[in-house]
Amino acid sequence: MPIGVSHYLIRDNVTLGSLSPRRYFRTQCHVPQADTKPLAGNTFKDAEDVRVAPGPAGPNAAGKR
Repeated sequence: MPIGVSHYLIRDNVTLGSLSPRRYFRTQCHVPQADTKPLAGNTFKDAEDVRVAPGPAGPNAAGKR
């Protein structure tokens, strides 16, 4: 199951190489409140898709000066 980048973060926005221990129980924040249609389309991107996406190629790109 894909998960968001925020699920790899711990306190102070430090990124882990694996799922944060604070995110083990999906039902802590993803509990349906009603059986309704979504109000907006889903634009979720899996953390793996975001991580492997190429960065900016402009003059301000990381590592270029």
